[in-house]
Amino acid sequence: MDTESELGATFREWRRLAEAKGQAIRARNWAFVRDCQNALQCLRSRIDSVAEDARRHWILLGPDGASRRQALRAAVRELIDIERRNQQSLERHRDRLAAEGERLKQAGQNLRQLRKTYARALPSNWCSYS
Repeated sequence: MDTESELGATFREWRRLAEAKGQAIRARNWAFVRDCQNALQCLRSRIDSVAEDARRHWILLGPDGASRRQALRAAVRELIDIERRNQQSLERHRDRLAAEGERLKQAGQNLRQLRKTYARALPSNWCSYS
């Protein structure tokens, strides 16, 4: 496989994984989100290597190489947009969970306060003899 074909295949795989991660975020399937993130991390070094080889090749092509670099930039921008949407979705989930955690914390404090207020007084250990 030539460099450009490999780069295209790598970007398509990144897109597939990023979109799958987005679906997993929306489904709250955190184990699959983690799996997608790990796969994307492995793919990152492959993209770096292949993209560098492609850039060197495109320099030799002159003007035709410049249009290919522009296409690469457009593909990268698209992937960045997908990842940005995923990040925003994660942030919304995190904010909702933080708010729910705060509500639960407040409810726990309220219950402790009620327990203190309405707890029966313990009977005294002293007995009186008349």
